Amino acid sequence: MKYLLINIIFLLTSSLFATSWELLETEYERIFYPASHKKMAIETAYYVEKHRENVLTLTGKKTPYPIYYVLQDLGMTTNGYSYTIDNKIGIFTPAPSLSAFEYFDYNWLETVTIHELFHNYHFHNVNGINSLFKDTIGKFNPHMFLPIMLIEGLAIYQESQLNPYQGRLNTGFFDAILLTKAKENSLPPFTQANNVINHFPIGQQYMYGSGFIKYLASTYSEESLTEFLNSYSYKSGLNPLLLYPKFGIDSIKTPYKKSFSKLYQDYINHLKEKSKKWQLPNTSAITRGQYLSPPISHKNTLYMIRKIVSDTSTYSIRQHYELISIDQKTKKETILKLFNSISGDPLKTPLIRHKNKLFIGFTTEKTGFSNIDNNSFGLTTAIYSYNLKTKAFQKELADTITAFMIDSSNNLIYAKQIPGKHQTEIINHHTNTKIASHPLYITSLSQTSNGIYLTAKHPEGSSNIYQTDQTFQELIPIIATNYIETNPILLDKWLYFSANYNKHFQIYRRHITNNTVEKIIGPSYMTKGTPSKEAITYISLDSNGMTLHQDSLQSEPFTLPKDETIVKPNETDLYKSLNYTIYTGKKVWLKNLQTLTPVIRLPMLTSVNDDIGIGIYFEGYDKLGSTSYSTSILNLLNSETLENKNKWLIYSLDITTTALQPYTINYNHILDTQSVSILSPLYISSITPLKNINLGIETDFKTVMAASNLTYIKNNNEIYLSGNHAFNQEQNYSLKARFNHYYKSSQLSATINRYNKKDVLFNQNNLMKIYNSVTATSLGINYTTKIKSILKSSYRLNTTIEDAYLNVSADYLPYHSKNIISSLELIIELTAGVPLNSVTGISIEASKQPQIYTTIMMGI
Repeated sequence: MKYLLINIIFLLTSSLFATSWELLETEYERIFYPASHKKMAIETAYYVEKHRENVLTLTGKKTPYPIYYVLQDLGMTTNGYSYTIDNKIGIFTPAPSLSAFEYFDYNWLETVTIHELFHNYHFHNVNGINSLFKDTIGKFNPHMFLPIMLIEGLAIYQESQLNPYQGRLNTGFFDAILLTKAKENSLPPFTQANNVINHFPIGQQYMYGSGFIKYLASTYSEESLTEFLNSYSYKSGLNPLLLYPKFGIDSIKTPYKKSFSKLYQDYINHLKEKSKKWQLPNTSAITRGQYLSPPISHKNTLYMIRKIVSDTSTYSIRQHYELISIDQKTKKETILKLFNSISGDPLKTPLIRHKNKLFIGFTTEKTGFSNIDNNSFGLTTAIYSYNLKTKAFQKELADTITAFMIDSSNNLIYAKQIPGKHQTEIINHHTNTKIASHPLYITSLSQTSNGIYLTAKHPEGSSNIYQTDQTFQELIPIIATNYIETNPILLDKWLYFSANYNKHFQIYRRHITNNTVEKIIGPSYMTKGTPSKEAITYISLDSNGMTLHQDSLQSEPFTLPKDETIVKPNETDLYKSLNYTIYTGKKVWLKNLQTLTPVIRLPMLTSVNDDIGIGIYFEGYDKLGSTSYSTSILNLLNSETLENKNKWLIYSLDITTTALQPYTINYNHILDTQSVSILSPLYISSITPLKNINLGIETDFKTVMAASNLTYIKNNNEIYLSGNHAFNQEQNYSLKARFNHYYKSSQLSATINRYNKKDVLFNQNNLMKIYNSVTATSLGINYTTKIKSILKSSYRLNTTIEDAYLNVSADYLPYHSKNIISSLELIIELTAGVPLNSVTGISIEASKQPQIYTTIMMGI
C-alpha cells in the first residue's frame, strides 16, 4: 500500500500524453490547450501579459505568481472559472452565436481571461495568519466568504476597464434592467440581491454587484476598492463567521465609513434618481419571458421563442423554452412546441420561416469536443423544421452552426464555426459543399430582395452588419462601429437594425440608397424590431423579464458613431515579443504529473474501531483536470495489535479520473474495504424528449453491481427510471419509477420502488432507519405547491426568506410495519449565508397520533 497512491495516479494520467494536449509556458503562465487551439493559447498569454499589472493593482496583490490555465472547447457554449484556493483558471473558447450570451459582446477571450485572472489574484491577496495557511494547510482565504455580489461585481468591473466598449458594464443591458427595476420600485435590498434563487435575470448577483462596484468606484475612488480588499485580506480564511456582516465586511476600516447595507441603499437611491428620465413602453405587453427571441411576422401572425422560469419545488427552478405563435389582431397565444432543455439554448437568431415551415436553431449535447471538465461533452446546433400545417417536427441537420437561412434557390445555407480558429465556413446543406470561409464569427444570415445581409464580428471587436451575394466571397461592412449592431431586417428601402449606441439599446434604420440613418422613437430600451408599414414590434423590459410590444412607427434623424478599428493581437509589439515555450507529447504528461501535489493539507483526529487515530488529510488534482484524489493517513495511538502500533496507515484513499473519456472511473479505499466504479453517459439531448441515459458498474472485488437510469421529459411530464442489480448469490436488485407533472408553481409526483433483498434507508419526517434485506414494493405520491412569495431578509443575519411551500405526501411502505405514512409540511426557503431548508410539518402514521416536527437542514 505504501506506493499505491503514486502507482494508481501514474497509470490513470499516463494516457494523457497520447491525447492532443499541449502546454504553453511563460514566466507566469502555464496554459494547457488542445493542439488545434494553439493560436488561442498564445492570445490568452498575450492578454494576461497586456493587463497583468492593472489587475494586480486593483486586487491589491503585490507580486504575480505562476497560474495554470486550461483552454477548453465546449462547442456552441462557453464559460470560465477560477479556483478560490489554488492557482488554476479554466477558459472556454468563444461561442458568440448563442442567445445566452447575446449581451456579452466584443472580445470574449480577452474578457473572460481577465475576469478570471482578477478572481485568482483577488483570492490570493492574503495577509496575516492567511500567509501561514498557504504554506501549511492550504490557500484558504477570507475572500471566499465575501458576498458573491461583491466577488463577481469586482471581476466584472475589472473586465469593463479593458476598453470603453468591452465588458458587461459597457453594453448597457445591465443598466437597462436596473433602471427599469428602479422605475418600477422593485430593486431588492442587499441581502436579497445576493441570495434569491428565482429572479430576473438568473444570476442577478453579477448585475447588482457590478453596478454597485461601479458606483463605489465613481463615488469614492477606484483606489477605495483596493483599500477595502487589502484591509479584508487580514481576516482569517478559516472563519465562517465572515459570512455575517458584523464579523465580515462591516468589521474592517474602509474609506466608505458606512456599512455595506447603507452604501447599497445609497446606490439604490442613485438608481431611482437616474430612472426618473427612463422611459418604459407606453403600450401593454403582448407576451413576456425571461428571454424572447427576435419575432418574425407572417400573415398577421408573430412567431418567436420565449424562456419560462417557474417555481415548482423548494430551492430549485424549472426552465424551459416555448415556440409560440401570436395572432396580431386578437393577441391570442398558442404554444406550438415546448423544449425542456438540459443545457441547450436557442441561437441569437433562432427562427426563420420558409413557405409552410419554421426552421429552428437550438443547441444540444454532443460528445467529441476538446475538453476535460465536461468529459468531452459540449453543445452542437441542431436545425429542426416545424410544419405549420401538419405540426410535424423533424431534425434537418446538426453541426457547430452559428446562423442559417434559406436562399433564393430554396437551399438551406448555414454558417459553421471551426473549432480552435476564429473562423466561419459557409456551407450549402443540400449540396454539402463549402461556399466560402471568413476569419469572423457569423451570427445571423438573411436572404432579402437586396442581397444577403448578415451579422458578424471579429474576435477582437463587436457585432457588425455586412452585405454579400450568393457566392459569399466578399463581405462588405454596411454598419460597423464599436457598438453592437444586430438583427438586420429589410422593409421597402429601409434596413432596420438594433444597436447599443451610447450604451442604450435602440432600433435604427438605414436607407439602402441614400444611406441616411434614423432612430425609431420609443422607450429607453427597445430592441429586436420587426417592422411593418405603419407599426413596429419590438422587445423591451419590465422588472420580471423581457416584454413584447407593438407601437406606431415614428423616427428621427441620427448620426452613426465612427467606424470600428480592429487591432489584431499578432500585429502588436507585445505579441511579437512574447517569450514562451511549447511542450508536446510525453513532456505535457510529465509537466502535468508534477502538479499533483496536494492543495489541501489538514490535520485530522478520528475514531477507528474503538481506537483513536491522529493524522493528516490530503486533497489534490492534476492541473489539466483529469484526475483528482483525496487521502487520509493515520497513526493509531492505542492499537492493540503489534502490527499497527505506532505505524502510519492509509485510512482512506479516493481517486477519480476522466482520462479515459467519456468514462468516469473511481477507486475508493477505506480501511479494509475497497471498490472501483465506472460511470458513463450513453445519451444526452436538450431537444428530444429522451434526455439522458446513464450506465454504471461497481465492484467491491466480491460482488459486481450494475446500475442505469434514464430521464424522459415531454411537455410538462417527466419520467425517471432507474435500476441496479448485484451479480451475487442473492441477486439483489432495486427498480425505481418516478413520474412528475409540472404546473406553473407546483408539481405532482408519483413513485414506485421495487426491492429484492435490498437494504433500504427510510428517511422521512425527521425519522431515519435502515431496513435490511427488504423484498417489497413501495408506493408514494407527493404534491408540492408554492403558497406565498415572502421575500424578506435580514442584513445582520445575512438571511433571506424567499418562498413558502406546502407539501402533501402519502407513502405505502410494507416494510415499515405495513403502515401508510402521510404528512403535511410547510416548507420555508431560507438562506442564511448558505441555503438552509427549514421544514415544519405534521406526520400522520396509520393507527397512530399525529406528530408535529421541525427540522433545519443545510444544503439544497
